[in-house]
Amino acid sequence: MARIAGGGLLGVAVILLGLAAGALMTSAEFLPILRIEVGGLPCPADFTLVDDCEPTGGDRHSYALVLLGALSVVMAFGAGAGRSAPAAIALAVLGLAAIAIAVLSDLNYVNDTGIVLTSTVEEGVATASIGLWLELAGGVIALVAAAVALVRQRLDY
Repeated sequence: MARIAGGGLLGVAVILLGLAAGALMTSAEFLPILRIEVGGLPCPADFTLVDDCEPTGGDRHSYALVLLGALSVVMAFGAGAGRSAPAAIALAVLGLAAIAIAVLSDLNYVNDTGIVLTSTVEEGVATASIGLWLELAGGVIALVAAAVALVRQRLDY
């Protein structure tokens, strides 16, 4: 605990931001990333693939953000309490990786349309859900934490 407090106010900020980033990335894996809607309404109950109506982050990318979130927390402690520039850079890379997964893997499917087989054939559209916004927020917060850590290194504060 003394090591954390010894990191100063900015060190504590880096750690708290890293914890928040890790929590957001991890929780995004257990929440819906996309939501399939038909006619502006949620996926019908008689949809053939009901489990595919609201795919979670874990369904979409095999829980990769759980690992990124855990590593973000570790790197935040290294950058915040340990004043480690390599840990701060690693934290930035982890944030960029989370953003890349969100943008390249998930955001591409928002507003996509396709056939939804219910008792009738209808067109469905994929819309963004809470998990997508959480994984983006986690990546951005990790970048902010890394920036604060690197600025603190530069200022030697």
